[in-house]
This record gives sequence, C-alpha cells and structure tokens, in this order.
Amino acid sequence: MIKRKILLVFLSVLLIGGVTQAQKQYGAYCIAFYNVENLFDTVDDPDNPGDDEYTPSGSYAWTPEKYQKKLDNIAYVINKLGKEVTPAGPAIVGLAEVENRVVIEDLVKNKQIADKNYQVVHYDSPDWRGIDVGLIYNPSLFQMTHSAVHVYHHPDKPNMKTRDQLVVSGILAGEPVHVIVAHWPSRYGGKGSDNREVAAGIANEIADSLYQIDPAAKVILMGDLNDDPADRSTRVIMNAKRDEKEVKPQGWFNTMWKLHDQGIGSLAYQDKWNLFDQIIVSHALLGKDYSTLKFWKAEVFNRDFLLQKEGKKKGYPLRTFSGTTFLNGYSDHFPTLIYLLKEINR
Repeated sequence: MIKRKILLVFLSVLLIGGVTQAQKQYGAYCIAFYNVENLFDTVDDPDNPGDDEYTPSGSYAWTPEKYQKKLDNIAYVINKLGKEVTPAGPAIVGLAEVENRVVIEDLVKNKQIADKNYQVVHYDSPDWRGIDVGLIYNPSLFQMTHSAVHVYHHPDKPNMKTRDQLVVSGILAGEPVHVIVAHWPSRYGGKGSDNREVAAGIANEIADSLYQIDPAAKVILMGDLNDDPADRSTRVIMNAKRDEKEVKPQGWFNTMWKLHDQGIGSLAYQDKWNLFDQIIVSHALLGKDYSTLKFWKAEVFNRDFLLQKEGKKKGYPLRTFSGTTFLNGYSDHFPTLIYLLKEINR
C-alpha cells in the first residue's frame, strides 16, 4: 500500500466559514491549475504546424537553452504551490498550453520537483495551435483509477478544432474524486461567440455521466475557460453559483467568483484583470462535515516573483516573451488553486 504523505494541519482553533472548530486535526490537499503559456519543445513536428515558431529557426528562436529555462521556471512555480498550507505540495496540477506528453515528462523530471515523482496524464488533441491540456499528480497523495478525453464538438461548426476536455478519476484521501481539465475556446472573433457555451455543456455532460454512476460524485472542473465567473458559459449554462448556500445536489459552486468580485484576476489584458483560470466544484465537496473531503478555500497564486516589475505592463504576469523578445518569465497566467480538508481521526 502506498504510504500517503498527508499534511496534518495542527490547529488549536480553525475558523472556517464563521464556525470555530476547537482542537481539530486536518489533512489538507492542494489542487491546482496552471496555464503554462506555450510550453513547446524545440523539435519541429511536421504534423503540428502550430509549433513552427517554437524552433531554433522560428520567430521566437526557441533554443534548447530557452526551453530549459522555461522548464526551470514552471517547475519553480509548481514547487511553490500550496506550500504555506501543504508542505507536500499539490496533489494534482492541471496544465494548459502544453505541446505534447514529452514536454510534461521533461517538466516532472526537473530537479526542483523530481522528488515528488509526479505522474503524467496526457492525450493529443486536434487543436489548431497544437496545444493540449494535461495533468500531473503525486502518486503518494492521489491514485489514478481512470482517464479519458471528451472531444469538443460544436453542432454548427463541425470543422472547429480545439482542445479536448480531460477527465481523470482517482482516490484522494481514501475517497473517489474526478477532475476535469479544460481549455475552452478563445475569444478570438469576439466575446459573444457561443463556443464556450458549447464547451460548458460538454462539462455538464461529463458530470452527468459521473452522477449516473455515483449521484454524490465529487467533481472538480479546472481550466482556462476564457470567460470570467459571471459570464454566461459558467453562470448560466453550468449554473455555477457564487454562494455555496445556493448550490443544490449535483450543482456547481464557482470557487473563484468572490475573488473576481474583489478585483483579483489570473491574467491581464489592456489594463483589465480577468479570472479565466477557474476551479469549479460539485455540491458533494461543499459543507462543514469534514469527516469527508470538503472545499476549504481558493486562491490565485499571484506571488511577487511572478510579476513584471517595470514597463508598460508592470504588475502583469511575467511571461516568457514580449513580442519576440525573450523575458525569461513564467506565463501570462497566474496559477489558481483550491484546498480540500478532511478531518484526521485520532
């Protein structure tokens, strides 16, 4: 049996949702999502025209040295995620904008996180830019039982090529948990497109299929949704609520909505902050009965080292390139994360 590295949160007083819990002991689990912004290798894949710019002869002069710096930077961020609460680091990290399985495998081998023995889940998708979603998990915290992808299909745009939605099921803290990793269609062509509403409908269908097996399934949707929490795709199509008390069984709670209301974002564009990198959880993860896994709190991981320090985009996420100028940054998105808690029996 795999020995689980569980952080025991020793708290004499734990204030959660206004309820004081005295002399309790909890296991805390970090679940994170990170759009790593164009993590391409340097090899020209003839079947992927989207990678042409990310080669040594391409417009970004994407050399092995720059690729290694990118890997080092992303691994550094992952190594920091959740550490204030969970020294073991994130149990699960969903990824967006990865070219292929190779780049994820190179990432998890990086010396900064290699000791976690992160395992990789990845499927190639038909996206026209040649980017996919993926997931890594710490096998001492999460044991995968199944994975699959759900292909994007727009009824009126049969030739549209975008990212699949990845579903990974497994055991966390002794309980079944299902994670959907998504990178919904962009706003190219205008915000008013219904492309993301179709993607939201697919997410609902995935959840419904899980509820047919287990009506109280614990489901986490994470991803770059290219919409904010109040936009129609999540607010209407998914009916993801701002307040936990409004969520009905098999409904959704948007853990990022209140952060967005506070002006907190995960990316900036034309001096406006958006919170596209959302984590949305099912009803079964809500409540104050911590004898089972429950949502505790959400966070945009916007630490100072991730910020651009000068220039027109001062305060924005420090990205890899400005135009074609190499900045040796991280990503144009901040990671987002949630914590789940479960009481430890003594």
